[in-house]
Amino acid sequence: MTPPENAAESLVRAYLDGRTMPRVLQDAVVWVVASRLTGGEEPVLDQALRGDIDNQAIAPPVGIEAAAAQPAPCALLRRWNPAPLSARAGSSETQSPPHRLPRAPSQGWPWHGGHVRGSG
Repeated sequence: MTPPENAAESLVRAYLDGRTMPRVLQDAVVWVVASRLTGGEEPVLDQALRGDIDNQAIAPPVGIEAAAAQPAPCALLRRWNPAPLSARAGSSETQSPPHRLPRAPSQGWPWHGGHVRGSG
């Protein structure tokens, strides 16, 4: 990107202030702003262009809609027992035995039938 395009992108993002636009429209607005910057036209974001941006900009979700838009945690990541940890602090459930990964076989993997490629 050229310096005027970078400046135009920054101006448009600052004006959007968290709102979004379809990428094609945002690129078109950035192009218009960059051409105004290089041509020395003022104001760069005139009332007509701001009106077009405002008509096409999509506000970020707030409140319940924002919570619904967030990805839900996978059910497998939730605790099986929803009781608080302090309620289970003395139980044996918190003192599980250490888990160890199985050791790899020393003579090749099971699907190789005990033979490692290149061993004969």
